[in-house]
Amino acid sequence: MSPRAIIFDFFGVFCAESAKYWYAAHSSDESYESLRSRVIYPYDQGTLSAQDAYEELGKATHMSGEEVHADWLARAQVDTEMVTYGRDLSSRYPIALCTNANSLFLREVFARHSLETLFPTVVISSEERIVKPDPELYRITLKRMGCTPEETVFVDDRSENVVAAEMLGMKGVLFTDTTRLREALETLQIR
Repeated sequence: MSPRAIIFDFFGVFCAESAKYWYAAHSSDESYESLRSRVIYPYDQGTLSAQDAYEELGKATHMSGEEVHADWLARAQVDTEMVTYGRDLSSRYPIALCTNANSLFLREVFARHSLETLFPTVVISSEERIVKPDPELYRITLKRMGCTPEETVFVDDRSENVVAAEMLGMKGVLFTDTTRLREALETLQIR
C-alpha cells in the first residue's frame, strides 16, 4: 500500500532547533543534556511553564528569562525550501504536525513566519502532556487525521522518534535535508 498521508515534526525539519543553537552560543556550567532533561523536556511536556523554563535557562547562562525567549525566537529560523515543499505536498496529501514543543512558543513561531495554515492537523506535546517517542502522541495524531499507521509516513530529525513511528506501523523517514527527504518520499511513491 502506498502511503496517503504524511506526519511531520517541526523543529529540526521545518525550523532550526532554537534550544540547541541557543545553548551552543551561550556558556553554561550545566551540560546541554542536563538542561534538556531538567528544563526543556518538562517545557515540551507542558509541566513547566514557558516563563519558568526561560527563567531556569537564564539562570544557567546568566541571562534574563526575557533574553532567553527573545534569543530563542531569533534562532527559530524557518527553512523556506522545506516550507515550500510542505505546502506543495499539502495540496496532494493530508499532512499533519506532531511535535515536541511548547505550544505558546510554537504558535509564536508560526505567527512570525505565517505558518498557521500549513498544517491542517497540529498535535503539540505540551498540549497533550506527552512527548515523542511516546506512541500515544502518534496515535493521537493519526486519530485526528483519520489515518491508519500503515497508510502514513512519519518524518522527524530524531532517529528515536522515527523508530517509534515505525514500531506502530508507519513508514519512517529520518530527516537530514529537503533534497534527501524528496528522494525518500519519491521512493515511497509520494510525489
